[in-house]
Order: sequence, then C-alpha cells, then structure tokens
Amino acid sequence: SPSDICDSTNSPINNQNSEYEEAINSLKLQHASLLEELKRLREVYEQTKLDSLDQIRQIKTLEDFYTNQYEISNNEQIQY
Repeated sequence: SPSDICDSTNSPINNQNSEYEEAINSLKLQHASLLEELKRLREVYEQTKLDSLDQIRQIKTLEDFYTNQYEISNNEQIQY
C-alpha cells in the first residue's frame, strides 16, 4: 500500500543504517576499553621496570658488600 512506501522507518536503507550505527558504537566501546587496558598494562610495565631496576641496584650493593667482606677476611688471614 502507498502508506508502506512513505513509512521510512521500515525501509531497508534505514535498517541497514541502524545496523551500521550499532556496529560503529560497539567498535567505539571496544576501542575505549582497549585503550583503558593498554594504559593499565603500560602502568604495570613501568612499575615492573622500576622494581627490576631496584632489585638490580640491591643485588649490586650486596655483591659489592660481600666482595669487600671477602677481601677484608682474606687480608686478615694473610696478616696472621
């Protein structure tokens, strides 16, 4: 009937457009979610890197200390 032709809400083009809009909105949400996750992972990475550098410094300090202790102990033995 003529009223069907004038009723644009049911036209195939409008249906297609609303499907595209839904797909676009869904992708935008996924994109925002991925950006949040990326930000979180970068923060975790940076913190892990800092922790690792701290550990490396601590290990170096301990190595220096024990090397020093060993040399002192060696020198004392030589003197006796």
